[in-house]
Amino acid sequence: MSFLGWYLLDVCTLGILGIFYVNPYCYATQAEMYRFLRTRALENGIATLEELPGVQPLPQ
Repeated sequence: MSFLGWYLLDVCTLGILGIFYVNPYCYATQAEMYRFLRTRALENGIATLEELPGVQPLPQ
């Protein structure tokens, strides 16, 4: 819901705001959310490093 206002502004600017600001902002937010959830899953034992290829081990 927090992106709803940004999407409305994107429509008002005929997509220009989306290309240069809204889309990169949304993608960066999704990447950070994935990183947070991945770290939490590793800490809580929900997933292992073998199940998440390409993930570096957490610093001890």
